[in-house]
Amino acid sequence: MGTNLVKNSQSIALRITIVEVTIIILVSVSVLLSTALTLSNYILDRSYYELTTTAKSLVQIVLNFGMKDFSLVEAFILDESMVQESTRVVIMDYHFNIKVTTDTEVFPNMARLPADFQSEVLSGKRNGSIKGYLYVVEEIKSITGHIIGYVLTLSTSQETILIRNSILSSVLRIIFVASLLGIVFSGYITRRLIEPLQKLETRIREIASGEFAGEIEVELDDEIGGVTRAFNAMSQQLVLYQQSQSRFIQNASHELKSPLMNIQGYAEGLLENIFDEAERDNALRIITEESQRLKNVVEELLYISKIDDDRTALKFQRLSIADVINDAIRTVYTRIKQHQIKLEVNVDEELTLEGSYTYLVRAIANVLDNSVRYAESKITIDVSRIEQYVRIVIIDDGSGFAEEDIPHIFERFYKGELGNTGLGMAIVADIIQKHGGNIAVENRPEVGAAIIIHIPAELAD
Repeated sequence: MGTNLVKNSQSIALRITIVEVTIIILVSVSVLLSTALTLSNYILDRSYYELTTTAKSLVQIVLNFGMKDFSLVEAFILDESMVQESTRVVIMDYHFNIKVTTDTEVFPNMARLPADFQSEVLSGKRNGSIKGYLYVVEEIKSITGHIIGYVLTLSTSQETILIRNSILSSVLRIIFVASLLGIVFSGYITRRLIEPLQKLETRIREIASGEFAGEIEVELDDEIGGVTRAFNAMSQQLVLYQQSQSRFIQNASHELKSPLMNIQGYAEGLLENIFDEAERDNALRIITEESQRLKNVVEELLYISKIDDDRTALKFQRLSIADVINDAIRTVYTRIKQHQIKLEVNVDEELTLEGSYTYLVRAIANVLDNSVRYAESKITIDVSRIEQYVRIVIIDDGSGFAEEDIPHIFERFYKGELGNTGLGMAIVADIIQKHGGNIAVENRPEVGAAIIIHIPAELAD
């Protein structure tokens, strides 16, 4: 495992640089080889063309002077400077006897073309190389079309090689300079690509150590810039989440601490026998109420943590909304009777939706429990189908919400004038959100407070 980590510890910058340099080298070598091959072929073809042109000109001269007096041909060739200094000329008769030659280096002390060379010419080979020379052979034909001799032109291949090497040397220098510029430029591009990633790595380490605040400057509007913006958004969400969690812990501690202190205080008073008979009964009542309050807070904290747990997947099924409403009413029915509140329900028995039965019953029950605390004499539940949503409106005839409370109704631990734990409506909002719906509150003139819930009737694809 450790060995693998060491092997894979190379930075991206180094890997990119290696790849870029490798590509530059491969391209340079390919360009150099293709240039050398193209140049060699071009120079070779050009040399054969010049030798062929010279040989054909010499054939015409020989035909003009005749095949009997070659001294005139030789003198004319030398006097008119028809042949380049680097070109050798050999004129032969039909039997390959050498009649005229401008140089004895190719076939020294020979009066006739070598037998192996004769065989190549007779076989139809008209150009090639021999003894480091490029050659071209042209036939001298009579008026009747019979071969009466041959003109052989030669040029040293050394000059061809020198020309090729000179050009290749220039190309190599150009490629070398271009490669250096490419490496420098690629290094600059690589640095521009890697710097944002390095900043991102530094920021990730900061977040890993708990420093959520802060953001990375977005310099480029590209893929890396997009990742940076998304990371900054995530960082901001983490800050908000951290603040939310901090407030949650503080509020939860306060909500748990208050009833515990009351229970502890009255319990200690009972143990010390500091209460008379009437006070003792009141102390026991307070302990019971505070214990129930503590129980409610703990249950709702557990419930809300269960909702927050992403691993807790709600099991959705086709539900009768009338059954959900009826079960929610049964949950708070005792309190409705105690407060002598009239309940009016308008719901279509055939109306259904996709959802979690247990969670939706809890959400509607929490809303009803909240309405019971504020209602004077009546609560109305109206359920209808609005396009793709099931709309649930619960209205009480109380005094309505205080305007300053409305923006905070669904915040955890926020309690209104008659609030209990401050978690009930927060739980409702979380459950409705888990179902893909939304919830809102409003005050209605001459009626009271209305809580409006919209839940999709069908699951989204």
